[in-house]
Amino acid sequence: MVYNPVKHGFRRLGIWTANVDSTLLVGIFAHWPLDEESGTRYDTVDSNHLTDNNTVGFASGKIGNAASFVASNGESLTL
Repeated sequence: MVYNPVKHGFRRLGIWTANVDSTLLVGIFAHWPLDEESGTRYDTVDSNHLTDNNTVGFASGKIGNAASFVASNGESLTL
């Protein structure tokens, strides 16, 4: 799986668990808070960590940090 933020129009990938009905967590297989400033983005549910390709940066997000992509550099996160 390759996540391309430009193609998909997203700046942040993950599933929020704060202040949600617990039924939303049933069957969850991955959660990437994207709080890391660089390198591997760690899955907090299992070991589905995202590999950083071409140094994906970070920026301030709605909650904590967010991944920041530069399309012209071919930056991506892959699983």
